Formats: sequence, C-alpha cells, structure tokens
Amino acid sequence: CRTIFLADMPEAVNLPVSFTAKVLVIGPSKAGKTALANYLADFIDTPNPEYHATQGARILEFERDIPREGTKGGRDTIQRVAVELWDCSGDRKFESCWPAMLKDVHGMVFVFNPDMKNHDREIELWYKWFAGALGLKDSQVCCFGHQSMPEQRGGAAPKKVDGMLLGGRLRVVSSTLDKDSDKQNIKQEFDVFLSSMIAAVVQQRDNDENLIMNG
Repeated sequence: CRTIFLADMPEAVNLPVSFTAKVLVIGPSKAGKTALANYLADFIDTPNPEYHATQGARILEFERDIPREGTKGGRDTIQRVAVELWDCSGDRKFESCWPAMLKDVHGMVFVFNPDMKNHDREIELWYKWFAGALGLKDSQVCCFGHQSMPEQRGGAAPKKVDGMLLGGRLRVVSSTLDKDSDKQNIKQEFDVFLSSMIAAVVQQRDNDENLIMNG
C-alpha cells in the first residue's frame, strides 16, 4: 500500500525529497504496531478494534516535512523525507524474513503494549535481535509504549509508561490513539526521531567517506 502525507508546513510545499529512509516497526505480537504504523503513514484514521496478525511484513510509503536537527525556523531548515515504513510481524515464525527486513535499514521504531504481560521484557529481546544486531545508535531508535483502544481496555484509562528500558538507553514514550492530542504527540515524537536518525546516518556516511579519502 502507498499513501502520501505532507506535514502541515505550507512553506515547504515545493521541496524535493532530501532523504529516503527505511524504518522498521518492531515488537511482540498484539503490541499495536499496525495501528501505529497506519496512523504514522496516514493510511487509515480510525483504528480497527479487531486484531489481525501481520503476515511477514507490510510496507507503507509516505512523505514527511520535518525540521533538520539542531535548527529553528526558516524554509531552509525544513527537509522532506520519503519514508519506507516496514510493519513487521511479531511472530517469530517469520524469522527467515528478518535478513530482508534488516537490509539497508536506517532506523527502528519499537512498540510494546504495557497492558500485555511481559511485553516490556520482550521488547528488550526484540531490541537485541534487531537494533543490537546492526549496532544502531540510540538516535536511530525510538520506542512507544502503545496503549490499546478504549474498548479493548474495558474503558479503563491508559497507563502512563514514559520511562527508560535497557538500563536507560531506550526512552519509552506513551502513545494512544484515543484523542487527537494523543495522536498529534505520536507524530511529533516520530518527526523528532526521523530528524535525529537522519542526522546520525548522514554523519556516519561522512565519517566513512573521510576514512576512505584519508586512507
């Protein structure tokens, strides 16, 4: 599926794409990865309360206009990013697909559901299998403690799960699709992640090129 979303930055309408990012959405089953991925890609506004397990991976393509890291205001501080978002199954029976998922990846969004028993422990394993395997920098990773929909929680208020995992390396952001304000926070956090992730990737490329030139 393919959907295009341009952030609300009218001054950046004519910007060319400056970076194409491959980002994985990773985590245990029933974490809400698909609902979150759909919202980030603006693929569907109203999440489906029925659970349907992802088979292998789904790829959503869209665009975001985001600030460059370390800049404030002005047209030249905005960059347009094409995002290839891989919504990956949390079922380990698809482990044979992991090499294809990991190929040429730039960053990862980890998702777990704090309402599910042991999800916080499982997400640390997923981090080890994916981000740890590639040696990604902290700036190339983000994590959402994603709350299920109200009807799935029996109407209970979402838990507050902001905190840290992996001994403080992985910051966890609470997310829910309950209200518009909650939704907006998700995209803001995603934009900050994209900006820092791209800066890290570009810096690494520059370092590699300098090593080759000075080698």
